[in-house]
Amino acid sequence: DDGTSLADVPERYVFPKDDYELLTSGTTSTTPRNTNEKTNDIRGDPTAGRRRRWKGVRNVTDSSSTDHRVRDLGWYAVTINRTETTHARLSTALRAYDSALVQRKGDKTRHADLNLPHEWEWLFAKGGIQEPVVYEEAQLEERLRQEGERIKQECDARHAREKDAAVTKAVEEERRAGQERLDEAKKEREGECKKERSRVARESREEAVKVEDAMKKVRNEHGLQMERTQ
Repeated sequence: DDGTSLADVPERYVFPKDDYELLTSGTTSTTPRNTNEKTNDIRGDPTAGRRRRWKGVRNVTDSSSTDHRVRDLGWYAVTINRTETTHARLSTALRAYDSALVQRKGDKTRHADLNLPHEWEWLFAKGGIQEPVVYEEAQLEERLRQEGERIKQECDARHAREKDAAVTKAVEEERRAGQERLDEAKKEREGECKKERSRVARESREEAVKVEDAMKKVRNEHGLQMERTQ
């Protein structure tokens, strides 16, 4: 598509973008099969001369039809397992063929076997086809029960860890607060002890002074008595 705009395009040549891109994506020219074995008139067809030869898909037209789309563009016939199906759009016909081929050949399918190999890249990935897991109802219920139990256990374990962490934090905070109280009490006790030692020391000094004064008085009195007796 070069962006060119056309006016008065016949309705039969208006179709989805993906079909247009598929019709104009190849360079191999093929002549559409006509049910009346007559040459198909493709004058005015924007895809004329550029139609690609697709695997397992044939373009069928009917030149005797009064329907321009049937006569000029036709439909697409796909042969799958010796059974032919028809499709109005090229894209659906190609995908129908590719899907049937993959179902039949599985991981032995090659890129060259398909019309649209880019839509099947997952098939050629490492490991090949991954079959989906299909559960019966009872299996599904058991699977859901197990999953529910696993989630519950994870929640319980997380709750237990959070609870343990909260308890540990609370214990640590209480221990720290208790230690602070002990330190404060110890500080107060040390202060009281210091004051008590100071008081005792002061009283001891005062008592010693009194004792000394009393002894001096006794000595003095004893000296006076001795003098009198002489």
